[in-house]
Amino acid sequence: MQSKQAKNQRKAKRSLLGTLLRNLPSHIAFLIALAIIQTLYTVLFFSAAHDLYLTRQTVTQSYDYELEYRGMTQPQYVELYNECGTEPTAAPETETYRTIRYEKMPDGSYNAYITLKGASPRRAAAYFLEEHGLYDLAPGYSPLYDYRAEYLPDIFAFLAVATLAVFALSLFLLMQLYRMRLDRDTFDYAIYMTCGATYRRLYWRSCRELLALSLLTLLPALLLGSSITIALYAARGVALHYSTAALLLVLLFTLLTVLAAVRIPMHRLSKKPPVALLRARDNSNHATSPRRSLRIFGASFPRDLELISLWRYRRYLIGLMVSAVLLPTLFTTAMTLSDIYEKRQASPAPDFTVTFSPEVVDADTLNQNTAALSEEILSVEGVSMCLPEQLLCPVTMLGSHMLLQEDHTHGAASVTVYYDRPLNRADADLWQAATNHYSYTALDEAAITALQRQYTDIEGDLSSVLRDDKTVVITESVSSTKMFSFAPGDKILIATTAAIEGIEAVGLVDLKQILMQQLDCGSFGYEEYTVGAVIHDVTANDRLLVGVNFKEYEALTLQPPVRFSLDVYLQKDADFDTWERVGDAVYAAAYGYYHCNVKNNDVFFDRYTTSLSNLQGRLRVLAVSFLLMMPLILFFSQRVFYRKREKEWDMLRALGATRTEILQSNLISGLVTALAALTLTVPCVLICDRLLFSLFNRYLPAGGFITTVVLRYEFPWISLAIASVLSLICGFLPPVLAGLRYRARCRTRTVSLMAGE
Repeated sequence: MQSKQAKNQRKAKRSLLGTLLRNLPSHIAFLIALAIIQTLYTVLFFSAAHDLYLTRQTVTQSYDYELEYRGMTQPQYVELYNECGTEPTAAPETETYRTIRYEKMPDGSYNAYITLKGASPRRAAAYFLEEHGLYDLAPGYSPLYDYRAEYLPDIFAFLAVATLAVFALSLFLLMQLYRMRLDRDTFDYAIYMTCGATYRRLYWRSCRELLALSLLTLLPALLLGSSITIALYAARGVALHYSTAALLLVLLFTLLTVLAAVRIPMHRLSKKPPVALLRARDNSNHATSPRRSLRIFGASFPRDLELISLWRYRRYLIGLMVSAVLLPTLFTTAMTLSDIYEKRQASPAPDFTVTFSPEVVDADTLNQNTAALSEEILSVEGVSMCLPEQLLCPVTMLGSHMLLQEDHTHGAASVTVYYDRPLNRADADLWQAATNHYSYTALDEAAITALQRQYTDIEGDLSSVLRDDKTVVITESVSSTKMFSFAPGDKILIATTAAIEGIEAVGLVDLKQILMQQLDCGSFGYEEYTVGAVIHDVTANDRLLVGVNFKEYEALTLQPPVRFSLDVYLQKDADFDTWERVGDAVYAAAYGYYHCNVKNNDVFFDRYTTSLSNLQGRLRVLAVSFLLMMPLILFFSQRVFYRKREKEWDMLRALGATRTEILQSNLISGLVTALAALTLTVPCVLICDRLLFSLFNRYLPAGGFITTVVLRYEFPWISLAIASVLSLICGFLPPVLAGLRYRARCRTRTVSLMAGE
């Protein structure tokens, strides 16, 4: 009995395979869809596996130590050497480091490189510093120290998000195609259900069909996906590392996608009574004589009849519009995300930070040392910028504010208060708005150079603040949103003296509430300042920046402007040798100053390892896949839909409609579909593009999730044009092609109303 059952199962499988091969052209949409899905999975998992391998290889080959002391003096070197020597002296099971090697630099300083031991480098480093640490010198950490926690989580996070996105997209694609397939073959499935087929049996039969098709596309998809991945890494000069685990993940997620995609459409179908599915599902029973029925209402044929038919099919058209709008929007989003990522990677970031110890309290000495050290480091080959720290003093710490004219407060209602106190000025009626949503920053030549490097849309002369004490440089945005409008030559009033009585600002955190308390309880004197330059770039700062010279900064804040930190930037085309040479030069320069420490931010190494993965290239591959899916869904869907409408057209022809009028109805349907798709796609693309820009330029930096980088919004002309053209083509072409096909078929046959042909 069991052998007979097994024989029947094998026979059923051979029958299924033979049926698929005989009807392979009818499954072309599924073959293309499965090939796209498997190609995406191949690129995704092979690139992720290679990123893990490449990151581990790059870190371990570039560093053989986790902890370092750089710029040690002779006494510090002797102290460390006497305690540790070059080999661990304690028992192997208790020692937390393997080896220590020393290096004497040309400037007379010493470097020590410590290779830690143990399962937890953090614990080993903490123990080492507790036992042998130099109290007056901060240690440095190489990428090898914590690369598993610093680099690998980013790869796994991107892999998880990308896998979820591709899986959801694959489900959407296959479910759309399978829903259309069930709608086309409803009669056949109704027969199966009438003969006793249950949901479980129909589900597994459908899964076996798709799995058999996926086996046909697996090898071409693997070859294509591997070729794309090889090309992506070849653009970075890296050879691809193949992974068996990645291949197994491609097979696993293909299986999961097929099993999940069939479930919902088949479940919905199985819930319907077979009798309802056996009914003819065409529009021929709605068709009467087009001229006779429409002429009564003064309507025309075929325009009005086709518009009425489209209204009857509105549920289908709404479902069609989901794909017609979603896929172009996702395409533009992926392209914008790739562009944002590329710009963030190319944005300047400090590779080293040089900081003077706060034990040096003489402000003039600190400023002089900082300026001298900056000039010395700038002379090093490979250094592009050496910028001083940005001195900021929030005005709320001073109990002050500024008065503005009404035309300056462009959409700034949330951070301004109406000022109704009388001023002893002839133009007192102009100063109607007050705000404390700003910070003072001290500007000198170095700070002005920093602003010019950081921002691109600057109006006016930044150097004017150095020539005139009553001139300021001001920004216009708060948290990446433009709220104010300034121009060079504008005037502002800054409260410089205050007599405040009865103010209860304890516990207040809202700046607007604090300002209202000040205005209600205080009496202020004001100084007039002229706007010398305006920074129009949208910034992620949570307040405006008001830049003044050192003298005015001290007068306004009552504290001296002290710079004790420098940021060192490498040139964009710097390589590993340049990076190491500049690092040695920075440490050597800092060695000549009292209590001067250098921090390696590892920006170059981080960006180098990230650039090897060519993430922007992978995002563009994903964007292209969206473009391929759109015509696949829309052409297949409308092909099935208009094939079912041919009986309706036969009825119309039998009632007197000509082939030209039928074709005209298809032209009308195509125009309506194309215009509807375009009308919905353009605003959705623009809204999503703007939201994505705000997410990376405002919300994520404000929440501390990513570093702040000033990004200028650029209208997505190319992406929008491609999406718009594709929407028009995919909306207009399928109905027209269906009409031309029907017109060609009608040349070889006649339609009889009595014969029903």
